[in-house]
Amino acid sequence: MLDFITVVFQPELPLLEIQARSFDLYLNPTDVNQIVVVVNDNDLVADLVNPSWWGKHKDKVVVKTTSHYDLLGDGWDNQQALKLLAAAESDTKWSVVFDAKTWLIKAFDTQESALFDTQGRPNVGRMHLSPHFEPAKVFVEQYYGIEIEMVLGPSGVPYVFHTEDVVEMISGIPDFITFFQQAQKNPTLLTEFVLYAGYIIKKYGSVEVIYNPNKLKIDPTQKTYINVANLADWETDCFDDFMSTVCETKTLTASIHRRAYQTLTQDQLLTWVLFLESRQLICNISDGLDLLNTYIK
Repeated sequence: MLDFITVVFQPELPLLEIQARSFDLYLNPTDVNQIVVVVNDNDLVADLVNPSWWGKHKDKVVVKTTSHYDLLGDGWDNQQALKLLAAAESDTKWSVVFDAKTWLIKAFDTQESALFDTQGRPNVGRMHLSPHFEPAKVFVEQYYGIEIEMVLGPSGVPYVFHTEDVVEMISGIPDFITFFQQAQKNPTLLTEFVLYAGYIIKKYGSVEVIYNPNKLKIDPTQKTYINVANLADWETDCFDDFMSTVCETKTLTASIHRRAYQTLTQDQLLTWVLFLESRQLICNISDGLDLLNTYIK
């Protein structure tokens, strides 16, 4: 069984509702221990999260607030720290971290032939880091005295954390919150996933001890289990390629960044909404357009 963790703030609640529907549709109850929603906002926003959104999983929804943790930053800075802190509180061996805009678009199969290999290692693959994260990579290499050639896939959400190692990583860094949130700032720009990948390499010598990284995402002939389709704000000229990836049978999740929505044409937005309707993530086209247009504003 797995814990599923999502960090959300108030403007994203409509997206969280769609994600909840995707979990209801595409997660098997026997695979779900808890669905943890961490509200990165005023604590009162937690009252707006309705467990019934998760359908058959509603009794497994746990809502936590930012005041549950002792954080220094706000907004996106807290978002990253909260993923690690919530993963450290998981009741299961592995947890899977999402953000609200990332939705399942097919069944999330946790059998050994899919998410886990025959040795019990998550089939996440590995990939090269974007040059944008080079400062974080250099910082972690120096901190742990290692070299990072590639990181665990998909280098973002949904990300599979090994609970024991998240706990050990956090406890092994004195005053972890101060360390992490200061390192998030310029010029280091540390991220939760780069730090964790570095810790795994430092502890085990190779990520292959507990993860299966052998299916390289950068090699199109090899397929990882967690294949994702993400559209960033600087990639909107690649919308057609994004939709092609979304429609591939191997793609597990899909996500569009808020700023990317703001640059889509109405035809592109309609194409996306039609896809969401085809995967039963929205009830009808009109409601889907209204929801996304409200979110974009």
